[in-house]
Amino acid sequence: VINAGLYIIEPEVMKYIPKDTKYDFSKELFPHLLKLGYPLFGIKLNGVWFDVGTPKELIKAQNHLVKNSKMLPFDLPDGELTPELGYIIGNSTSASPILTTVVCEDSIVGKKSNLVDSLVMSGSKIGDNCKIIESIIGENVTISDSCELFNCVIGDNVTIDKGTILNDQKVSLS
Repeated sequence: VINAGLYIIEPEVMKYIPKDTKYDFSKELFPHLLKLGYPLFGIKLNGVWFDVGTPKELIKAQNHLVKNSKMLPFDLPDGELTPELGYIIGNSTSASPILTTVVCEDSIVGKKSNLVDSLVMSGSKIGDNCKIIESIIGENVTISDSCELFNCVIGDNVTIDKGTILNDQKVSLS
């Protein structure tokens, strides 16, 4: 059982939640409220749930949705499912195969690039001869030719220079 989703609490409960500090509802607040005699209620929901709080989990969730798109109770955004279980959304283009990767709208993937288990957000450009593995590329990012990114998160509006190799990095403008 996973306690995830939406919590509805009475305003008076807010006084038990410390300000300006991390506080875990399931491990701290709920046990405290039970000790004080407050009632707690829940509802079980069937289906698939993913904790998308990490890049790997986000990519795992997107790949599950793409792979099982015909069984979903909703449609994926207009796009093309590739033979390699990638998904190219809207007017994006890829001159390379993308394996279990989603390329969002207005993005371009160059020639002879290899994208695996990644997410390329809107307006981004991946150059030629790049390797993007298990990475998240933010919006309006430029990855120049011959770059290699492994397990990286690249923030919005970042440019990665030609030939750059990054492993386990987070890159942002700030």
